[in-house]
Amino acid sequence: MGESDIICCKMTFPQQNSKVSEKFKANISVGFGANFFTIGGVLLSLIILSKTNWVIGFYNQVISSLCLAPIFMGDAINSYWLCRIRMEGEKGWNDILVTPEGALGLKKLHLFWRALSMLPALVLALVFLTSLSENPTSFFFLKPVFLLFFILHFIRCFHSAYHYLAPLFPSLGGRGFVKKILIMGGIFSIWASWIFFRDPALPFSNLGFVFHGTFYFLFCGSLHPLPSKFSIFQLKPRGKPVIIKAIEPLPNELGKDFLLDETASEVKKWAIQGNFISSGFLKMPLLEMPIFVAVGEALIAPNNKTLLLILKSETQERWYRSVISWVSTPAE
Repeated sequence: MGESDIICCKMTFPQQNSKVSEKFKANISVGFGANFFTIGGVLLSLIILSKTNWVIGFYNQVISSLCLAPIFMGDAINSYWLCRIRMEGEKGWNDILVTPEGALGLKKLHLFWRALSMLPALVLALVFLTSLSENPTSFFFLKPVFLLFFILHFIRCFHSAYHYLAPLFPSLGGRGFVKKILIMGGIFSIWASWIFFRDPALPFSNLGFVFHGTFYFLFCGSLHPLPSKFSIFQLKPRGKPVIIKAIEPLPNELGKDFLLDETASEVKKWAIQGNFISSGFLKMPLLEMPIFVAVGEALIAPNNKTLLLILKSETQERWYRSVISWVSTPAE
C-alpha cells in the first residue's frame, strides 16, 4: 500500500442515563471485594501485635499494621482477575479477553488459585512481623515457606498468560515470553535473597514494611495483564506491530442490541453525509485495557480507505467513534 499517515480522532457522546449498569455495579463490587483480604490482613496483624506486644503502644501497633497493607494488596489484582472471570461465567457475559478453556480452568480451581495468591502475602507479612519478636531466628522457617508459595503462584500466573492469553495476543508468547520469565525471575531472586539472607536478628522498621510491601505489590501486579506501565504483558513489544486475533464479528441481531437511539442517528448521519456503509458489528480488545473488550459497528467509506468504528466498552459506559485514515491527507 505504501507509506501513509494514520490519523485517529475520538469523540465522546454523553451517557444515556444516570442509572448505573449492572456491569458497572458488578465491577465495583468485585473491586471492593478484592481488597477484603487487605483489610483482613491489616486487622490480623493488629491482633498479633496487640497479643504479643512486639510493638509497644496501641497507636504504634496500628501504624505498623497499616504499613503492612501493601503486602496484602499484592493479592488484590489477582483477586480481581480471578473473580471477574468467575463472574463472567455466572452472568453469561463475554467481556474478559481469555480463551474459553482458560476461563473454565480458572473457574474450576478458583478457590485453590485464590489461596495460592493469599498464602505468600500472609506468610511474607508474618516474616516482617516476627522480625519484631524477642527471638526472630526461631521463625526463620517462614522464609522458605514464603518462597515455596510464591514460586507456585509465579508459575501459575505465567502458565495462565501463556495458555489462556497468548493465543489471543501473539505478542505475549514466543522468545519474548521466555525473556520476561527470566527477567522477572532474576528481579525476584535478587529481592528474595535480600530478604532470605538478611540477618534475622535485625527487626524491620515501618519504613521497611512499606518499601518491601510496595515492591511486592508492584511485582505481583506485573504478573497480570492489567492496564499498568508496570505490567510485563504489553500488547505492543517495542518496535513491533500489534497483531491481535481476537477481533470477532457479531451477528447483526446481536450487534443491534448494543445500538442506542442517538447512536443509530449518528450512524445514519455518517451514511447520508459521508456515504459510509455498514460493514457489520464486531467485538475487539481495548488497547488501553486489554483484558476487556469493546463492541460496536464498523462503517467503511466508499473509497475503502477510511474506517469508522462506533464502539461501546465496559470500562467507558458511553459511545465513541474512532476515524482512521490511511491516506496522506484525510478528508474533512
